[in-house]
Amino acid sequence: MNITHTGHVSTSNLTLPDTYYIPNLTLNLIYVGQLCEQGLNVYFSPSGVQVQDPQTKQIIGTGRRVGRLFELQSLYLPKTHVSAATVISPIHKWHLRLGHASANKIQPLISRGFLGSTKFESFDCLHCKLAKQLALSFNHSDSVSDSPFDLIH
Repeated sequence: MNITHTGHVSTSNLTLPDTYYIPNLTLNLIYVGQLCEQGLNVYFSPSGVQVQDPQTKQIIGTGRRVGRLFELQSLYLPKTHVSAATVISPIHKWHLRLGHASANKIQPLISRGFLGSTKFESFDCLHCKLAKQLALSFNHSDSVSDSPFDLIH
């Protein structure tokens, strides 16, 4: 199906930037990435989907599974959440769209004009920081096993 326009959808509770308009589509689609860019957690199960506000731990959206798709039946975002989430810079959006690409990978794309008129700015990505965080080592123990594990039959 052809995309004829792009823009943003705004309601009193929700703003989704970079939304596609497809005239032949009979349903409204939300990409999981759009919800994640809003800072939300999305959980899938065999029976459905839940959207959670990570700050309040409250479930703010639910949906059911229909075949291989998930139909979002309700979604409510408090206004304060939307206004805080719309501060993502264009360079940070490209970072997310390109699978959390590093600044060193994005800079040549910007300088060659592949990302439009985006200018390079510094940005922080909490997810990248958490992914690079070292795990704590196990506590030191002086206990030593004198025999291998036995399998119980």
